[in-house]
Amino acid sequence: RAVAARVAFRKYRNAGIAAAAVLIAFVGHWELKIPAEFKVLARSEMAVRAETKGIIVEMLVREGSLVAKGDVVARLRDFEKQQKIYQVTGDLERKRSELALLRAGARPEEIDRKEKLVDTKRVELANARRNQEQRNQLAQSLERKRSELQFDQQTLRRTRELTDNGLAPRSDLEKAETAVKVREREIGEIEAAIRVVSETADREADLKSRELAEAESELKLMKAGNRPEQIRQVEADVQKFSNEAAILDQELGKTEILAPIDGTVATPFVERKLNQQLNPGDELCRIVDIARVTVEMQVP
Repeated sequence: RAVAARVAFRKYRNAGIAAAAVLIAFVGHWELKIPAEFKVLARSEMAVRAETKGIIVEMLVREGSLVAKGDVVARLRDFEKQQKIYQVTGDLERKRSELALLRAGARPEEIDRKEKLVDTKRVELANARRNQEQRNQLAQSLERKRSELQFDQQTLRRTRELTDNGLAPRSDLEKAETAVKVREREIGEIEAAIRVVSETADREADLKSRELAEAESELKLMKAGNRPEQIRQVEADVQKFSNEAAILDQELGKTEILAPIDGTVATPFVERKLNQQLNPGDELCRIVDIARVTVEMQVP
């Protein structure tokens, strides 16, 4: 009975498997249709945003345009940053030239020219000192004329006494008076010449002394070369302007707005945004990737 039961079980089992196979084959040819609302979702969607401030001066896409990742979709212009980079670039070039001159030091012809200037100032100072010697000569002549005036005055007094006493003629008195007047006039002329020479000589000697000292100091510094701390200061300025220029270049590079993904521009009338100003983070358009899509639907 046990053997018969197992045989019967296998027979019914095999019949069931065959019936199921026939049913599956028959149902597999049906078209299963389910009415329902659904959404078609792009594989990816991303907003294109500005990374820097600027005015849109060029719009290269419109709604439906196909773009690849990295394509330029628009260009901005920031006039303030452009003006700033022109200024920084000029300052950088000026400081680089100054640094090159400091490192190179003075050229031989510059030192030679400065040495000739020092020699010229020494000659001018010597000439100014010769004016002082002229003043000393005038002073000696003045002392001599004053001594002669004293002698002539004594002669005039004696002659006047003799003339008053009738011991000398009137003509001798007139000669003595004339001699005194001549001496006085000569003394006045010499004193005036001394004043002119003194003022000119002192002023010119002082000026030439200062000019000579300045020229000698510049020559000494030129031969000694530039100070290391001065060179380091200019090097720091060059580095500062270089960093500013690099930052501005990086910011200006952001004026080209690039597509972040492959896809299609989905923003309507995006070309109308031309000449509008964007701030960092403002959305320019949206790009969707519909090369492959996902359909979402509720199935009862």
